[in-house]
Amino acid sequence: MTRSNPHIFNPNDYYGLHPSTLKDHYQNLGHQDRSGAPFSLLVTVPDDFKSPIIDASVSGGRRQSVQHIFERVERKQFLAKEHFLKFLYQKYHRNCKFKTLSNYCATVIAFLCFVEQSGKRQMDQLTKQDLEAFIEHEQDRGLKPASLRLRLVSIHSFLQYLLDADKVCPQVLRRKIRIKLPQALPYKQPLCNSV
Repeated sequence: MTRSNPHIFNPNDYYGLHPSTLKDHYQNLGHQDRSGAPFSLLVTVPDDFKSPIIDASVSGGRRQSVQHIFERVERKQFLAKEHFLKFLYQKYHRNCKFKTLSNYCATVIAFLCFVEQSGKRQMDQLTKQDLEAFIEHEQDRGLKPASLRLRLVSIHSFLQYLLDADKVCPQVLRRKIRIKLPQALPYKQPLCNSV
């Protein structure tokens, strides 16, 4: 898929989650700004908040992977970016795996971009209808119930963090949205005819 085909739409391009082709990705790697500026210079945080520049005690591969997630978030512009970075850093300190942090990153950024496009500029304007509209949007994209459920868990976790920080109205999480998974059919082994 190329960007020159206007009739083909990749929703990930819209949210900026990943490039449409690997060629675009590798061509842009050399041109990205990797200044290595500390987190505190890029985002305004309170004095008691620790920088997410990862300790040397963390293994090299995990440290680079997690640092890549924080750099990816810092390059984007979206609603409540500072709160999301603090939330992500808190999850990192709770020893969440790289894949979990990456899922939080993709899901919550997509949700916050969706909310921002609906005209909301502050997190205190967020309502439960915004969350329902996002889930409906994801269903229209064709996501399976298990994927929707995983996205809801990530968003609920972030909203609970905002609720604890008094940044959203408690009505948003009063009754959580639940996605019911269909029951899998039992597996029946084929009969073998022995000769």
